Amino acid sequence: MADNPGKSILQAMGNRNQAKAVYRMLSNENYSTEKVKKEYAEATARRMEKGSIVLAVQDTTELDYGTHTKTKGLGYCNQTDLGLQIHSCTALTPEGIMLGLLDQKSYSRAEKKNTSMTEYEKRNRPIEEKETYRWIETYDESMKYIPEGVKAITVCDRGADFYELYEHIIKTGGTVIIRLEQDRLIQEDQKALEYLRSRDSSGTIVVDIPRDTRKGKKARQATLEIRYGEMRIKKPARRKEKHLEEEVTVNGVYAKEIGTPEGIEGVEWFLITTEGVKSFEEAVKIIEYYVQRWKIERFHYVLKEGCKAEDIQERTRERIESLVYLYSIISIFIMTLTYLARINPEIGCDVLFEEEEWKILYCAANKTTEAPERPYKIKEAVKYLGKLGGFAGAPSDGNPGVKVLWRGMEKLYTLVEYKELLRI
Repeated sequence: MADNPGKSILQAMGNRNQAKAVYRMLSNENYSTEKVKKEYAEATARRMEKGSIVLAVQDTTELDYGTHTKTKGLGYCNQTDLGLQIHSCTALTPEGIMLGLLDQKSYSRAEKKNTSMTEYEKRNRPIEEKETYRWIETYDESMKYIPEGVKAITVCDRGADFYELYEHIIKTGGTVIIRLEQDRLIQEDQKALEYLRSRDSSGTIVVDIPRDTRKGKKARQATLEIRYGEMRIKKPARRKEKHLEEEVTVNGVYAKEIGTPEGIEGVEWFLITTEGVKSFEEAVKIIEYYVQRWKIERFHYVLKEGCKAEDIQERTRERIESLVYLYSIISIFIMTLTYLARINPEIGCDVLFEEEEWKILYCAANKTTEAPERPYKIKEAVKYLGKLGGFAGAPSDGNPGVKVLWRGMEKLYTLVEYKELLRI
């Protein structure tokens, strides 16, 4: 499956007997997706051990299975469509290299819309009964795998902006960075957004803004003015639980783009963190960590567009979930390859490729039968994969992206399969 991302199981396996073997594996009572998740999370933890900080990035994506009306156990991923909500926690280095998955859960709704409760009743339910509880569950599960001596910083977008999560992470001694969605009440009856905007500017930085394929926006650089300050967020009035603290102390970091090009919506981020922020340098570090959050969106892109997770044809929800997790592991590998070559370009390609793979890759990309004796650099391997995937490689093209790399991988592993026909 990893050799042929995006293809059906039958196409990836090459024949019906091998495809049946996959289905027998999934049906075997001794096969457990939960065991696979645990083993992969432990392998991810081992990759963390050489670092001192890891970013645990959470996010949700929807997989649309609107035509799977006969699939057993499948619910609604929103108020209209059959499908699954996949909530993942990926582990990244502070520089942005994917290390693996710490947790992944799937959710669906039994009904299109819950009409049995009023909006007031829905809003005032205990957090354990809400879909947002997934952020707390995933945080607790992912922290089990953090090695001793490694600091984990949980990074989330606006979907995680709820009081119970802040309070829970602070109580458990964790660290979090979350983008504000609500203008929260803070000390002295102030509002968080107004307070942060009123703080003195501490300086400016230039950051790379990734492209947004959903909105058709190109990658660019932006100059951000930084402000920060300590805040005491008040417990929402509707939250009556006695076990919740009346307020939590956090730090706010405000980043506002200046000199925005005409016709482009400028960056404006309001970030909440439990990290100490006493200087411009510490505020910048929070921004740098938050910028890495977009890698999980690229992970979702690879999962859906590269591995075609929404094209899975299975008769039960459990089988779909099993395959989605296997394709998630493959997607992580593609992400690791892409960004490892950009961040640590000088390391050897043998960290990710077997000897026969990097030799065949070299020969295919350079149209030769003379393979090198020693591994070449990972940046060259990515360049060769991009070439196989149709990447022109002009100076203005930048680095190969995940799309051309999964195309290149498909061609490479086809050549590896038929290596006996090559004089290598």
